[in-house]
Amino acid sequence: MSKLCERSAAFVGCARDCGVHLQSVLANVERMAALYAKAAFVFVENDSGDDTKAQLLRWLASRPQGTLLQLDGLARTEPGRTARLARTRNAYLAQLRDGPYRDYDDLIVLDFDEANASPIDMAAFTAAAQFLHADERTVGVFANSSPVYFDIWALRHPVWCPGDCWADIRSIRHLPRAQAIERLLYARQIAINPGQPPLPVESAFGGLGLYRLAPVLAHRYVGSNPDGTEVCEHVSLNTALSRAGQLFIYPALQNFAPPVHLRPRQIPARALDLEQDGRRCSLLAPAEHRLGAEEAPPPGLRLLPRLARLLAAAAPLDPMIVVDAGIGETVARCRLGGCDAPFLAIEASELYFSFLEANRQSLPELYQNVRTIRGELRDLGQLGVREISLLSTGAHERNAAMLGANVALLRASGAVIWARAAAMSPAAQNHWRQLCTGLAPIYSHLCLLTGSGALLAHGPLAQTQAALFDLTNGAVEVILFPASRFEVYTAFLTSLITTRSEAASYP
Repeated sequence: MSKLCERSAAFVGCARDCGVHLQSVLANVERMAALYAKAAFVFVENDSGDDTKAQLLRWLASRPQGTLLQLDGLARTEPGRTARLARTRNAYLAQLRDGPYRDYDDLIVLDFDEANASPIDMAAFTAAAQFLHADERTVGVFANSSPVYFDIWALRHPVWCPGDCWADIRSIRHLPRAQAIERLLYARQIAINPGQPPLPVESAFGGLGLYRLAPVLAHRYVGSNPDGTEVCEHVSLNTALSRAGQLFIYPALQNFAPPVHLRPRQIPARALDLEQDGRRCSLLAPAEHRLGAEEAPPPGLRLLPRLARLLAAAAPLDPMIVVDAGIGETVARCRLGGCDAPFLAIEASELYFSFLEANRQSLPELYQNVRTIRGELRDLGQLGVREISLLSTGAHERNAAMLGANVALLRASGAVIWARAAAMSPAAQNHWRQLCTGLAPIYSHLCLLTGSGALLAHGPLAQTQAALFDLTNGAVEVILFPASRFEVYTAFLTSLITTRSEAASYP
């Protein structure tokens, strides 16, 4: 059956002390249920101190296919929250398994709190339900949430969140707990564009999930480990399902991220639109960040993707390293410019690194095969890579010192070096002199670009490096080529000259 109006659905959920939100949540349930030919309702309530039980009983009284399982006293006999939730969820599964609804098509699992208290777009819900049945291998889809996807504990994704975030937080000893929570929980709460294609996961929830009912009935929820530590009860069921089927977050289907699950103080953010060679993407950025399409970056930096594309064609398996990776804009521009090489993105700022991670996780196709590292790069050897096709660094003076300290490794790696030099101090000039001297036996050619992207100097390293030291103000892009990459040097230089000639031919 392909039409939603020809299918049946069982709506289930657990409720305790959520009376303030129930009227709005049940209005959403009623609208969703009306889309199906048949709908049944199995709700579980326990130990509420407000009018949750009374509201549910009144709502179900007019619906013959409605059941309220009342488990009062459960809070006393089962003090663990997730173990208690597993008990209540297994109760509605048992009711479905042994009752008249076991042959229904869909299972709609929802929370009765503020996550589902705002109106849910029924067109998006219908599209998600249709997607659930478009492929027989798909067994579950989950809601996105606004302003960010919040349910990281229920999430399992090989890059975004491969393990139990709270177990990982407890296991970290080298960071203060607040920093561990920021890195392993809040930094993973990312804004997923509603227009993005469905995102494959091994587990998720976010307060609203749509499943094929039949596969679910073969499994159960587990809310604690054998040693009694709590685990998210959704993970056991979802990972069991994902071993034989497919699960997705459906970005267009949005509910609301409860503030209690988010950062106590949200970081002001903005969408940063990038354009490179006719392709576009949108990154999440701190509010003060400026490098979007409406505030174009220095033209010299827009040429870096051109070089990256040439290098990727010459050595497709060799990684590229971006130091001062920021929120991931350099990697994104290289990807938009046609470079598919693996990347290592290194960022020292905790704030920018959190946005880098958020963008990597929310744009998996763009940031495929990108490894992120938080901290300053001092020793190339710590990265564990031998052959490097490109090393890109920002203008900070510490980067000149880092390059000078890694001459032997740079010579061995064969990396093309793209570095920015700005307002060079005597110390920085000294670092560059030492670097050029140390690289000279292997590195044969140099290009200098002004901040506007104009070709300032090029040629053999020994003949052109003097031009670098004449620049004490402004900014210059310094590109050093090893002899093994001479063909890339000539191709890049030709492209610069051709582009300049074409631009000059227009009035």
